[in-house]
Amino acid sequence: MIHKSYLRYILLALLFFNPAILYAESSWDHLSKAHTLYFQGLPEEALKEYQKALDISPDSFQAHANMGIIYRDLNLYNKAINSYNTALRISKHAFLSSLLGWAYYNIRNLDEAEEAFNSVFSLTTAKKNPSLVSDTHYGLGNVYFKKKLLKRAKKELRKAIGINSNHAAAYFRLGMIYEEEGNTQKALENYIKVLKYDYNFSEVRIYLARLYLKEKSYEKAFKQYNKISNFDPKNTEAKKKKEEILTLLAKKHEDIIPPRRIKKHSSITPAVEREKITLLRIGIGVNSAGKPLRKDTVCFKCSGAFTITKKSDKSTIAGGDVDETWTIELKQGKLSIFDEEDNITGPFSDTVLIKLLEPEANTIIIQNIGYGKGFPWGGEEDREYRGEIEVSISQKYGLTVVNIINVEEYLYSVLPSEMMISWPLEALKAQAVIARSEALYKKRYVKPHTKLGYDLCDDQHCQVYKGVKNEYKKSTLAVNQTRGEVLFYKDKIAHTLYSSNAGGHTQSSRELDGWGSVHYLEGVSDAPSTTKALYSPYTVEKWIKIRPDVYSNLPEFSYPAEFRWVNIIKREDLQERINRTYHVGTITALTPLKRSKSGHVNAIRIKGTEGEIIIKREHKIRRQISAGFLRSNLFLIETSSNEDTLPDEFTIYGGGWGHGVGMCQTGAAGMAYKKGASYKDILYHYYKDTHLKKVDY
Repeated sequence: MIHKSYLRYILLALLFFNPAILYAESSWDHLSKAHTLYFQGLPEEALKEYQKALDISPDSFQAHANMGIIYRDLNLYNKAINSYNTALRISKHAFLSSLLGWAYYNIRNLDEAEEAFNSVFSLTTAKKNPSLVSDTHYGLGNVYFKKKLLKRAKKELRKAIGINSNHAAAYFRLGMIYEEEGNTQKALENYIKVLKYDYNFSEVRIYLARLYLKEKSYEKAFKQYNKISNFDPKNTEAKKKKEEILTLLAKKHEDIIPPRRIKKHSSITPAVEREKITLLRIGIGVNSAGKPLRKDTVCFKCSGAFTITKKSDKSTIAGGDVDETWTIELKQGKLSIFDEEDNITGPFSDTVLIKLLEPEANTIIIQNIGYGKGFPWGGEEDREYRGEIEVSISQKYGLTVVNIINVEEYLYSVLPSEMMISWPLEALKAQAVIARSEALYKKRYVKPHTKLGYDLCDDQHCQVYKGVKNEYKKSTLAVNQTRGEVLFYKDKIAHTLYSSNAGGHTQSSRELDGWGSVHYLEGVSDAPSTTKALYSPYTVEKWIKIRPDVYSNLPEFSYPAEFRWVNIIKREDLQERINRTYHVGTITALTPLKRSKSGHVNAIRIKGTEGEIIIKREHKIRRQISAGFLRSNLFLIETSSNEDTLPDEFTIYGGGWGHGVGMCQTGAAGMAYKKGASYKDILYHYYKDTHLKKVDY
């Protein structure tokens, strides 16, 4: 047996005579530092560390591949190409060959791009790697499009769609090709398919609007321009064309896009002991900031007898019966109330309450409630409510409408407004708990809309609340089965933030600028233990471009574009939008900087001929980059240049929907469906060190 002291001398001798062991350790140290610097938003410093790793170990595939991605992010495509090629000489990887193809394409080296893309097919197959192979066919389609080989371009794009039928970007490019060929009908068909597979691909709407206008389909053109105005109010083309079309048609806006009407009241079942439950004040018809949309008229009808009372002295000033249409109107700063026969009560300056005589059985329908302002799906519709309705005068907003409703009955509508009812019951129960917790947290502690006269708003700023027409038996069951259950951290209700889809890994609140450090809002993986974590530029790239095995990748239950998506943004469009707020001139580069460990971008640098800016706020990044609000900040950017070497368009590869902090709703469904997790398992996974407690209303 060898003595321990001899072993030590043997190991030292091995190290002395085999310096590669020392080199490997030192090389990895530099790689690790470089990876960390990349996530911290210091790409230039990361490059220096990768170079130090190469000085020790020149054949490091990791160093070359990761340097290539950072050079790509910095818009230094020739250097990226050199790094990719060197890495490929060390080890052939299909994914890296695809990155090389895109790098060549982006600087218009089209023959080299074609060769690199084709090499992918010799290294993998659609069966092994459908996302990569589909994207490679899409890349070839783009190459042939720029080469003006339109027939070959269409063939490759159709191959991409054949593997991934939801490939919205491929349909978009097909639409452009057909438009260039003069085949308007085929172009329209493909542009419409873009929205079918990703309704948030807002950039396609301007193409649709212009083609409809060209074809003299004026009402269809108006609808597209109206949606553009909804999510991009400062778009001058949309504003101008809407006015022109209305003149041509001699119609009003509401004649072309009528609000959705509710023709019949719903039958409702009240919550048990509803009179004991805490009441909430919900602001109805708000914008993305939770502030009321301007309203000068409120039309309503009730399914049962009602009274209208003054809030100040509780005196009854009017009353009506079933299905009578009443109107509250604001004129010269005062309210007037009209019944069906135009009998008038008022004018007066008081706040009024619409109160059902039997609120446990009846509802109130209010016409023309605005929703989704700032998003492509926004509009107006009738909505039906339980509880009471309060109408008050605001100098800034006109009439403000507040629904006074108890927490449990509020959740009957919030739950299916925020989560698909087809999802597993345990996921719905988890959502019920966090929606209840969030409502009470905001009412008790944050009070975001106190100055506006309500606790929460009815839109995404707080929680989506659509009223009675969005209540369903399964979601109501989830609310009832968790009645009063709230998530606590220590002795305080937890701030149970959540988003639709975190893309595979949630963010920590401390990683987002201005969000603060909250112990239980720690980023967690939405994946089985066999799925590798993100740790480098290369792993982030693969994470976003190749669909990883995570619980939020749930095609059985979710809309595909909520997990992985692609946007194409023209440089001129982005430039016009950015220069409304910042003065950067002609955009020359768009660079993601700081990233969360989940891969989400937490800072982005926009360089221009007249200056540069760095945007750090999560919602500002999403709002500025895309006219229609990017689905999330989990993205990477490919920048294609024109003949003048200026950016031509930015292809945004992204994942997830929402801010990614707290519970991932799709991940919760995946945990329940694939893992058999209970709602408590789900809650404790996403909210570290919290506990459930039943509140006494």
